[in-house]
Amino acid sequence: DGVEDSSVKFVTVKGKKCRYAMYLTSKCSRIQHFGNRLKGAGAEGSLQDNSVDPIKTIENVT
Repeated sequence: DGVEDSSVKFVTVKGKKCRYAMYLTSKCSRIQHFGNRLKGAGAEGSLQDNSVDPIKTIENVT
């Protein structure tokens, strides 16, 4: 929450214990995230990106 100018790359998240595998709040900005293995993780979904400038391309989440 509130993170700026950071990156999350090549992370693998498994399991359903968390709500989302990756969750970026609306207080985050300029977050680069790609190459992460999130598919199937999280109780509600793999990725929730509410950041100011979200990147929503297929290459972003694998």
